[in-house]
Amino acid sequence: MKVIVTLVLAQTFLATAQTCSGGYSGTPGDSSWLKFINCGKKTSPSSNTQFASQCSSSSQPNNWPNAGPYSFPSDLDTGYGPKLSQDQVYAILSLVWTAENGGDDFKGIIPWWKAYSYIQNIGDDRGYTTNIVGFCTGTGDDVLFLKNLKKIEPCNPLVQYIPDIQALSTKGSDALTGLEGFAMKVLNQGGGPTGSGPINPNYIKATWATLSDENSDGGGYWGMAMKTSRKYNLALPISKGQLYDIALNNGNVDDVIKKVTVRPPTAGESGGAQEVAWLAALQKVWIKIISDPTNQLDGGQNDRGVMWQHLLDPKSTAKNSQGQVGATNTVPLLQLELPMTVHIYGATITIQSAGGSKPTPSTSPVVRPTPSPSQKPTPSSSTKPTPSPSKSPTKAPTTKPSPAGGGCGDCSNCYYAPTQACFVGWTQAQCDSVAAYTWCGN
Repeated sequence: MKVIVTLVLAQTFLATAQTCSGGYSGTPGDSSWLKFINCGKKTSPSSNTQFASQCSSSSQPNNWPNAGPYSFPSDLDTGYGPKLSQDQVYAILSLVWTAENGGDDFKGIIPWWKAYSYIQNIGDDRGYTTNIVGFCTGTGDDVLFLKNLKKIEPCNPLVQYIPDIQALSTKGSDALTGLEGFAMKVLNQGGGPTGSGPINPNYIKATWATLSDENSDGGGYWGMAMKTSRKYNLALPISKGQLYDIALNNGNVDDVIKKVTVRPPTAGESGGAQEVAWLAALQKVWIKIISDPTNQLDGGQNDRGVMWQHLLDPKSTAKNSQGQVGATNTVPLLQLELPMTVHIYGATITIQSAGGSKPTPSTSPVVRPTPSPSQKPTPSSSTKPTPSPSKSPTKAPTTKPSPAGGGCGDCSNCYYAPTQACFVGWTQAQCDSVAAYTWCGN
């Protein structure tokens, strides 16, 4: 009898865990949604009873923009070197989304922004997991987000829950005590049931203020990556994207970088061969770390590491957990040129530009911004490789004297005025593809 009871309890636990970690199949906000996302936990009214008297209730403004592929601050810190373009930031966020949600074939504009409105108790003892990188009510990072939101919009309806979530995170509790109504307000602030509806601009600002805090131990993954790019003179978009993916997946980048034996580029070598060599060495270290199941990263699957590696080195023959090479590019995509096609967890995913001269809108897949995939999906049919629009530089940039009157100085190739860097060995097409660069060749 004891054995039977034990088996029943085990089966019940597994069924609950599977339900908690899966995505909701209905429409967020409908009658069954709260029961599903609460995963057996009960909510209660907020303890902050003074909030209503301090902040009069008001209806949602009707001038919020719709959430979309460029729903991040226009003044976003993009680290060392030339400012990343909108499509380059979008490419980074899309690659990270792909690593977190990959498993089904897809071609189109990656709907990373739909995770702004995500909220769910996934049964991992951290309470609610919410927003684009998974701030949790039981770990402290969601409190940091809400405090940043309070600085921008003191009477935002989510601010009411700061004392409740502070208490939960201090105890490391997965309870939902004091969070009655919180989930619906997150949904309304972050883009609504579809994830692409009106989104509060202050909600976006607070999200990125939290992500960009390079000195924070709770959620400052973007800031951590950009700070590292400045420390090591890393100007390439692919370097910054790789750093962000490592920071988000690993919690920090320093313990990975300290194992890299190749020297980082000098300021004069930034963006060139030495940066590529350093990044390649970092990727080898990272793939070794992420492939070790004892580290509990991606279930020991190397897919996200192999994906980034192939974007840097198209000659790489390394295979992911499903026997795929990481991507289909035939030249290094140092600038994260779009479109690009990557392979991950058995899926083939083509990331198309969200703007530019030929935007290609398409139907979006279901967004489930849960932690890194732990299951290995069955491989599906693949899409044809998409050729890269340009070739990568073959030589490192060299520093030239500052030109007079906004000219090119001694540079006869691709010039970046703020650092007086001359990127030799580039084609005009490559140079023109980066708005901050000036073509000074013949």
